[in-house]
Amino acid sequence: MEEATRKAEQQALRLAEAIRGGEEEVAQQCAIWLAERRVPIRVQLEPDAYPKQDIRLWVGVEDAQMITTPIFLKVKPSMTMASLKDMMFLHYGFPPSIQKWVVGQRLPQDHETLHYHGIQRNGDMAYLYLLSAKAAKLNKETVELDHERRQLEGELVRSGSRRGPGELRDHLSPVISAHLLRSGRGVPFRSPH
Repeated sequence: MEEATRKAEQQALRLAEAIRGGEEEVAQQCAIWLAERRVPIRVQLEPDAYPKQDIRLWVGVEDAQMITTPIFLKVKPSMTMASLKDMMFLHYGFPPSIQKWVVGQRLPQDHETLHYHGIQRNGDMAYLYLLSAKAAKLNKETVELDHERRQLEGELVRSGSRRGPGELRDHLSPVISAHLLRSGRGVPFRSPH
């Protein structure tokens, strides 16, 4: 079994190299080999393939009281939804488990990029719905562990936003603000700068 996995990894890497090098025959051979064995793989573009410029993403943040607060985030189209969730957690203190995103009338998966969902230019829109701690089954320990893990990973997430975290918190309903404090998340709202 380990040998089969090693061989599948080699073929997947060889496929990526062949595509990058424009070697159609080698790419075709690798793809056929992987398909014959029904190897579960994920094909994803490298960040270099995406536009390099940052864009301003309009985000409508809505809480349980149906109050929508608009914010702008500086993002790259190559960002994954997981990275966007991390950014919101690092900048505003909203744990990823309470974030439900809607982009282009779809519920995106964490591994999908903003570009995949059509977020490619300034002013493109997304919606973020914040669940209650109860609905997300949050507890203090879960949030603290998630915070520590994401803080380590978050060193890679470095983008700014137009509105400061305190401003966003002040515009959300008292219910969502209180739930974040009651959940004992231990993550103060702080400025990304």
